[in-house]
Amino acid sequence: MVTTLSTPRDGLPALCTTPSQLRKAERTLAKGTGAIAVDTERAGGIRYNDRAFLLQLRRAGSGTVLIDPEPHREVVGPALEPALSQTTWVLHDAATDLPSLYALGLYPADIFDTAVAAKLLNITPYRLPELSAALIGYTMHKSHGGEDWSRRPLPKAWRNYAALDVEVLLELAQACQKRLDAAGKSQWAKEEFEFIQHKATPLAPPRWEDSKAANSVSKPQELAVIRALWHHRDALAMAMDVAPHRLLPDKAMVAIATKRPRSVSQLMRLSAFPRDLRGHAGEWLNVAQAGIAAQPWPKRPRRQSTISASAWKKRDPSGFERLLAAETALEQVQADINVEADTLMSRRTLRKVCWACIHQGEELEQALDQTLLRPWQREQAQPVFRAAGLC
Repeated sequence: MVTTLSTPRDGLPALCTTPSQLRKAERTLAKGTGAIAVDTERAGGIRYNDRAFLLQLRRAGSGTVLIDPEPHREVVGPALEPALSQTTWVLHDAATDLPSLYALGLYPADIFDTAVAAKLLNITPYRLPELSAALIGYTMHKSHGGEDWSRRPLPKAWRNYAALDVEVLLELAQACQKRLDAAGKSQWAKEEFEFIQHKATPLAPPRWEDSKAANSVSKPQELAVIRALWHHRDALAMAMDVAPHRLLPDKAMVAIATKRPRSVSQLMRLSAFPRDLRGHAGEWLNVAQAGIAAQPWPKRPRRQSTISASAWKKRDPSGFERLLAAETALEQVQADINVEADTLMSRRTLRKVCWACIHQGEELEQALDQTLLRPWQREQAQPVFRAAGLC
């Protein structure tokens, strides 16, 4: 029998917004025991960056605490650090939450990721409501995930939704750990958790070179236009605290760079240029033209790439057969060890390793060093590499 939670079992906690309330929340958490369930709500598609606008924390003996970091963002880290820094955090899909938590100056002793545990156990779907229902008999209503979490005041229904995200997370982690132990996968999980924890970084300033628009053009003069438009858009977005794509979509930047309009009327005729920006068309045209005038024009950085499957098959049929043998072996090994697809290794990673060994003459260990595969993955993937004749 599955119980659906519509409200927190202990009632909806108050929202902590002031420095004194933050310090009281830390003392409350410090009185608890064991790991702390942690979640965030962000507004990256609406605001300039993906910072946290709500923190949800829960610990045995402490209950749930809701934190609004926005009014006193610089205080949150120092206020909560004593309770959080020496403790295991339990998260669901930690890679999405950790950057915003690190940006607040909050770092865990270590983590447990229930979504990653589910993938290692090949339990699907691994969304929090379904996973909780399958393992501990609880699920929850999830109806406010796409809200603008920067809105203030936060509606009570939204806070209720957010509190439920950590309501059963500690119990779920215990159930996952038991299954990992029984399956002999606890070490695998430990390596995955450490990798996620140390790979995550605080919210980094974006770079124009990494934008979708920059990767959609190739000519130097097109890149020059993208660079100018991106920097202008970024400065405006930062000042307005708005997601950059809401000011000028990437597809509009690409259209301007490739079509090179010479007048406002030509710019406004571009189908990708938003109608609601027509009053600012002259501004964006001037920015694009200034980009062309700025010398030197940037060049697309040369990126190491792997040949496509079709080109590989045509160029080297025998080598391609070795890749196919490795891909077949990968499917079999993942089935044998019972992990979700791509958890052991993605096909893209496998192709890179095979290409490096077969066509670039690298030793297998040398090729593997260019990947981010963890020790457990390297060990379990040995049959895959043998199938390709790499070892």
